[in-house]
Amino acid sequence: LNNLPNLSSDIFDTQAAVKECRDLKYIDLALKLAQQCKHEDLYIRILIEDKKDYAQALEKIRTTSSLENKIRYIREYGQTLMANTPKETLAFIKRMVTLSTFRRIKFSSERPLAPEEKEVFDYLCLPESDKERLNNIAFPKPDDFFHFFVVDNSQLEDYLEFLKRQKNLASEKNERSLY
Repeated sequence: LNNLPNLSSDIFDTQAAVKECRDLKYIDLALKLAQQCKHEDLYIRILIEDKKDYAQALEKIRTTSSLENKIRYIREYGQTLMANTPKETLAFIKRMVTLSTFRRIKFSSERPLAPEEKEVFDYLCLPESDKERLNNIAFPKPDDFFHFFVVDNSQLEDYLEFLKRQKNLASEKNERSLY
């Protein structure tokens, strides 16, 4: 596995190769190939579905470069992650909800991030330049995450308390159902 040459998608269909490796139960090879060929979707899917390495999958989602992908992955895998890494998944969801409240802030390239904003950006491994794009991102509403707690409601009370403390949410028209 360590001797796997640097492969290019010009040589063959790497997605088909990853699928074939998974079908033949060469999971580590499929994971390495997905990572090497930058098939992030496949990489995360293998971590969750085959390796059952939920902590590493959540870490990959958290550190992925695209905010849009973070949102897509948490929507797709959030319930599974909550069932297996509830505290870490809740921490991620809280940061995403907090980030969504920053949309109302008039960011400019000159204004540095406030400490709370910086903590969220750092946790989610987002470049500071993303602050100016927040208004263009379709964030999930806080109640879009409620179904994650069906599989593990041990974190639900913590999430509800967190939402109650988020004063910025109360004034958002779409989130009125929370209050």
